[in-house]
Amino acid sequence: MSMSRRARFMLQHQLRHRVDGQLNLIPFIDILTVMVSFLLVYSTNVEVVQNSKGIEIPQSIAERQPRTTVVVMLTKEDLFVQGERIASVADIQATAGDIIGPLRDALKRPLMGRAARELSDYVIVTNDNPRREDPQIIIDGILAGMRNGAGAAYEVVPDRAAAIDLAVRSAEDGDVVIIAGKGHEAYQLIGEESLPFSDAVVARAAIEKHDK
Repeated sequence: MSMSRRARFMLQHQLRHRVDGQLNLIPFIDILTVMVSFLLVYSTNVEVVQNSKGIEIPQSIAERQPRTTVVVMLTKEDLFVQGERIASVADIQATAGDIIGPLRDALKRPLMGRAARELSDYVIVTNDNPRREDPQIIIDGILAGMRNGAGAAYEVVPDRAAAIDLAVRSAEDGDVVIIAGKGHEAYQLIGEESLPFSDAVVARAAIEKHDK
């Protein structure tokens, strides 16, 4: 079959500017957001699968096999990632903006956990701003990435103040303690409440307490 002039130009452009690299998380999330939005708009009858294990994933033709396979499932009522319900269809449709927040969060948590374990000497997993989400589900999402990889030892301390205190108390001369997640925020969002909480204030108190 002959190729049109435009098709030949596009092929040459693609070959000339092709760059081999790993999949970037942000475009990946954008792709899944578009897919879910498309399904929400054009879905009719949906076959409900009880769990992600019943889904046969097509084999990748990439030269390197992916570290992790992510199953995103949409029913008439809910959106699931890796078998965990992360949002209802009604909530997604009522959300303003182009990004599906719960989908973005569910996809990034395992990657954050794996990166923390690979790049640290010790990791403490704790709560950030769970809002209306079950804090244990958030922690489980992070741990999923940590269990699948290798690296530093880790533990879970759900109480953020206690986790910061433990990190400061465990630090030795020359260590760097990174308190990630909240940054400059002076509050913690739990359920419908906005509770006073500052990482800087808690860390400073822990340093004074343990004389670091």
